[in-house]
Amino acid sequence: MKRLTELCPFFALLLGGVGLLLRRWQLATCFDAAGLPISGPATPVLAGFTAAVMVAALVCARCFSGKPDWKSSFGARPMYLLVPPFLGAVAAGTLFVQNYQSEIRESSVVGYAAKALPLLMVLGCALLAVGCLLMARGGKSDPAIIMGPGFGCCFWMIHAYHAHASNPVVPRFAWFLMAIVCSAAAWYYVAGSAMNQNKPRRTLFCALTAVVLCLISLAGEEALCDQLLLLCHAVALTAVSLRLTHTGYEKTE
Repeated sequence: MKRLTELCPFFALLLGGVGLLLRRWQLATCFDAAGLPISGPATPVLAGFTAAVMVAALVCARCFSGKPDWKSSFGARPMYLLVPPFLGAVAAGTLFVQNYQSEIRESSVVGYAAKALPLLMVLGCALLAVGCLLMARGGKSDPAIIMGPGFGCCFWMIHAYHAHASNPVVPRFAWFLMAIVCSAAAWYYVAGSAMNQNKPRRTLFCALTAVVLCLISLAGEEALCDQLLLLCHAVALTAVSLRLTHTGYEKTE
């Protein structure tokens, strides 16, 4: 069972790749030229696959055990796999800055209030970048820093909802929103571990589910900034789940 649980992060990547192909199939066959949903087998297949993945992640999490502190869960060794998400978050923040400047030039003074969300996204990218960079160096980080990526996900959630609020076709963006929600939950539990309030099973469940959903959502039609953030969270939470499964078992034997 130990060996199987240690392989869960790799299974999540594999299932995420399968889900990405299913999502592309859905987008290609279950919507008409106007973007409205039409009947087809891809949507129920993808929905069933997503539900099965969540059940599998729950089973894996239930078979896992750990201790309620940062060192027992994540150890003191560096997590170099978090360096690419740091770079990706910086790139995504830069794109948001460029988009914000373009929108300001094209907007009137009355419309400036609606431009606060891109600024929050720049802040969210900065929080994700700083959190990943400091976690990558290893050792116990300041809980306030570990909370940063979670707050960034909250800003991302608001931005995504605002972008899709007027879209009545929920299947076109549902997996994207679920990926953000699961990412935020995963970072929430990681931050709890930094405050010695670790919930290892919940952390693992949310991280594995978020990785799969982020990879599935890469097949969507989101903006490049969002695609970068999806990839960043997929890599970062894979690193978290890898360290959690291996270190957690090392400390409990």
